[in-house]
Amino acid sequence: PFSCLVSTERDPEGVKKVRENLLSDVPEGVHRMSVDFDGKIALLGYKLEPPEVPKGESFRISYFFKCKQPVGDDWLVFIHGDGPQGGAHRVFGDHAPMGGLYPTSEWQPGDIVRDTHVMKVPANYPYKHFTLWMGFWKGNKRLPVSQKYQHDGNDRVRTALVRVR
Repeated sequence: PFSCLVSTERDPEGVKKVRENLLSDVPEGVHRMSVDFDGKIALLGYKLEPPEVPKGESFRISYFFKCKQPVGDDWLVFIHGDGPQGGAHRVFGDHAPMGGLYPTSEWQPGDIVRDTHVMKVPANYPYKHFTLWMGFWKGNKRLPVSQKYQHDGNDRVRTALVRVR
């Protein structure tokens, strides 16, 4: 037998987390960017903490998005940490924005959304750095990057450089 408790009430802690991550402006210390995803979402910037990570340790990457128009669908964020050999030894950070508490289908025009994700550098990572590439995906589709010069041809945007020690 299978049972599932379903509620229409949101978790108070989840509501608090959503409120804390809906911003009126991009905070200080953010590496600014301006990337348009299909006219619906703009990537305004990112913040990497810490910028240098020991092997086997974790880091936080925060992306700052602005909803430009209703997104309509629930897109997931993908993060690919690619070293100098491309996809070899890739570090993955795929996730639902804001831990699934505020899906893109609920984003409202004008919302500035901070999406923070914790990733871990493998203890045996062989390179001294890797680049974080990000985008939005759903099934086998990706949300297109409008400016062709700002992505790698696969609708992935280059963001932070993570230094590994």
